[in-house]
Amino acid sequence: MAFAAQYENHAIENLDLNRFLNPRPLSTFFFRVSGDAMEKEGIHDGDFLTVDRSLPGKSGELVIAEWNNELTLRRLILKGKNKILRAANPKYPDVNLNKEESLILWGVVTSSFRKY
Repeated sequence: MAFAAQYENHAIENLDLNRFLNPRPLSTFFFRVSGDAMEKEGIHDGDFLTVDRSLPGKSGELVIAEWNNELTLRRLILKGKNKILRAANPKYPDVNLNKEESLILWGVVTSSFRKY
């Protein structure tokens, strides 16, 4: 009985995962993570990401960016005119983009999830 009472206090009724994960369906895409660059952020190989292309990408946000003709998952750091893509794994160095290099921001990560 204690479990049932505790369960009832924490249960969420009528949660629409489609609306929760995909509030802007025309600009939202799902990606599957490949690699370990963001593992210290709790994002692991095989996880899924919800990415919104309509968001501008602010400093400190997780983004999907095109760098060296590949899409990469990193934290965006903006310092003046400098743009830095930072992994959450020390084996991957920061990517410092100077003003001549263009950063193509593909989208902002709005959620991550995995199936057990």
